[in-house]
Amino acid sequence: MKTIFAAILAMSISTCVFAVEATAPSPARVASSDQDQLIDRLLTVSGMKKFLQNLPAQTATGFMQAALRNDASEDEKKELVTLLGEAYPKDVFVNRVSAALKTNYNEQRYSNFLQLLSTPLATRMLELEKQEPNPADVQAFLAQVSKHPLPPERIKLIQSMDTATQSSTLLTAMTIASIEAGAFTAGDDCSLVTAKIKKMIVKSRPEIEKANRSSAQVMLAFTYRNVSDADLASYLKVYEDKNSKWVQDIAQAAIKEQFKSSMEKGAQGMKRIVQAHKRKKTMFAPKCGQSESPNDEPV
Repeated sequence: MKTIFAAILAMSISTCVFAVEATAPSPARVASSDQDQLIDRLLTVSGMKKFLQNLPAQTATGFMQAALRNDASEDEKKELVTLLGEAYPKDVFVNRVSAALKTNYNEQRYSNFLQLLSTPLATRMLELEKQEPNPADVQAFLAQVSKHPLPPERIKLIQSMDTATQSSTLLTAMTIASIEAGAFTAGDDCSLVTAKIKKMIVKSRPEIEKANRSSAQVMLAFTYRNVSDADLASYLKVYEDKNSKWVQDIAQAAIKEQFKSSMEKGAQGMKRIVQAHKRKKTMFAPKCGQSESPNDEPV
């Protein structure tokens, strides 16, 4: 499932506030090393570990692509690489999620979720999710679906899978966190930019959610394109299970917190770069209008 989300993330960066079930974690009755091993196995089998390991690089790629589009100088690119390394150190997301799962350690829930992921069907589906989507294949699938729309029953299954895995809500929240960080950086030279962007986010949130929901569901439909309705319905039950929800809520809350923290740290570093290059109109220095008004609509 996390490989699917990683593919969507390449199109748009996005976290969501997830409420962790308000039940006290069971007392730790096993050695810390045993807890670490179970958590690591859970992250590995679910595909979450690979996703978390790749997340910093995927985020950095987005920043570097922006730098190339805006003709950043070589010095600015080097500064950006250093900044991203500080904001997104290796395994920062793996460590944050692992720590959250350890704080809320519940051996029975984790073992039950692992058991759900270990059935022949779940194993086959997890292997499908690990496959990196080929853009040409995705386009061909979209062309086919435009001519022959998916049946209503299939669409409902895909929508239910999106809801159960929280894919589009995570994507939306990360998108918004990214925009807010950008607003903080841009506000260095343009005093009204931050307020305008925050106003834009509130106004545009329904459209952002709709776009991310569409992207997530397209990738789900593509990934499971050769899976029968019966098998997909059975696999859906894995993510609707209470133990699965327990793990997902903890993990995604941790992802959200770390993404926000890293984005804020990155924005602070970007602001320092803005100040160092404020006389240069580059990707780091926004071109502000001379007659901005607080009531101006964002463009």
